[in-house]
Amino acid sequence: MVDAAPHARAIVTFGDSITDRANSTPDANHRWPDMLARRLNQRGTTTRTRSRTRQAVNQWIRSSGAFDGVIHFDAVAPDPNRPAHILAAFDSGDHLHPQDDGYKTMADSIDLKLLMAQP
Repeated sequence: MVDAAPHARAIVTFGDSITDRANSTPDANHRWPDMLARRLNQRGTTTRTRSRTRQAVNQWIRSSGAFDGVIHFDAVAPDPNRPAHILAAFDSGDHLHPQDDGYKTMADSIDLKLLMAQP
């Protein structure tokens, strides 16, 4: 658990193939992090609260100086009329995940100098 801001926390899961769903049903969200997220969401966290928490965590990530670099995908393809939503042209249909052109736009937005910097 990471303290992201006063009264805001984020849970980060990273690991090996067990964390990344090895031998689980593809695209079914049956990884242990998915199941943990469902348990946490059942505790009554509202969509508005989750959105505020996500925004607070993202703001901390972008402004804390704790990272060598940050890629800010929220800024890549927002709908100008609804900035909290993905641009309709990039929406895969679930209003959260991009389709192929959206993923390409995300990849194209990354400054390669950030990834190629020498220590």
